[in-house]
Order: sequence, then structure tokens, then C-alpha cells
Amino acid sequence: MWFVALAAAVVVWFFATLVRAKPPIVATAILIILGAASIIADVREMSEWHAATRSNISIRAIDRGTWWELHYDDGATRFTTANELHVPAGAIVRFNDRELLPRATTLRFVSLWPPKWRTLPVIVDPQFVRWFHREASPARAGTPLFTNAGCAYCHVIRGVAERPWTIAPDLTHVASRATISCTGIPMRRADLAGWIVDSRGLKKSSRMPVNRLDPKDLLAIVDYVESLR
Repeated sequence: MWFVALAAAVVVWFFATLVRAKPPIVATAILIILGAASIIADVREMSEWHAATRSNISIRAIDRGTWWELHYDDGATRFTTANELHVPAGAIVRFNDRELLPRATTLRFVSLWPPKWRTLPVIVDPQFVRWFHREASPARAGTPLFTNAGCAYCHVIRGVAERPWTIAPDLTHVASRATISCTGIPMRRADLAGWIVDSRGLKKSSRMPVNRLDPKDLLAIVDYVESLR
């Protein structure tokens, strides 16, 4: 409504100035009033939309150098995940003391020293509530090989291995991620097996040690990791 009225006033004012050398005072005053009213209405509408779309989700991201640690909190539920930032579709979330609109597909950061760009994939999830509750839940119990092979010294799997050094990404629902540890490598069975055996062969900056596992044990661990969804 305000836009139509403002547009009509602009048209009247324009034609009036063509007829007269000086713009009419009344038309100019009306134009100013309608313009101000239009701006006020737009600001109010944006404020209402902002309030209506604000999410109670807070996300804190910690750059671990070769991977991202992500802490989610909605006031009642807290959990930690890694490497993929999920945000609710159509809502604003609080991200590291800044508001994040779910539009970008990747966030880019730069470290001061050494100067290097770091990227964090952003997934705008229409099923965010389902994802949130699934991620907050513990993992199912699995093969003891995960612990016996030493994986639990570094990786957390909530409900299974919760007291490691926490120097590596949380794996509670790792198989639901699209890629392996910020590499761009798809979460596929063969690539996952290669990563477990020799991650540095796929990512030079990886700090995970080489794991020379018996083929049967490797397949059992891959089966278990693939079940973590």
C-alpha cells in the first residue's frame, strides 16, 4: 500500500515539475511524507520478519586447524559435532556472536598467522529439527575394535567413547556427513577405508596416525563407522 502511494506521488511530482519551472511545494511535501511513511513501514516489516524468523539455536565454531569443532545449543539441548555447519531453512541463527542468515553454502575465514583461508560448508536443512535431535542423541554400541584399535584415544563417540583426548573430530554421527574431515572427499566406503588406514595419503595436514589393520578388522571398523548416522 505504501509503495503504491509513494509511486503515485512520484509520478505526480515528476509531471508537475515538467509543467512548472519550480517543483510544487504541496506535491513535494506530500512526497516527503509518503517517503518517510514508506521507510518506517518497511523498517517495521523487516523488524517483524526478523523477530518471526529468529531461531533459538546458538552455534559456536572452533577452528582446530585441520578440522572444525561445532557446538550447538538451543537452551535445553547441547551437543558437539564437526566439519559441517547445519542451519535451519528460513531462520536466523546466532553464530559466534553474529547473526547468520541461511543463504551462503560456504563460510570463509582467514587466519592471521600463517595467513590462510579456511572454509566451512553450510547446509541449509529443511529437516533441521530432525537433524538436531538425531545429532544430540548418543550413538549405538558397536564393535569393540573401535576402542581396541586406539580410535577412542582421540575421537569421541557419545554413548560409546566419551573420554578420549578430544584432539580429533567427534564421530557420533559421522556417516551422515557428506564428506570426510574437511577434505571434499565423499563419505564413501572405499574412501573411508583409505582414510582410516592412511589419512595423510589423502590429506597431508592430517594428524591421524597410520593404522595397519588386519583386513577383517578394517572392514569391521568401516561397517561400524558407516552405521553412525
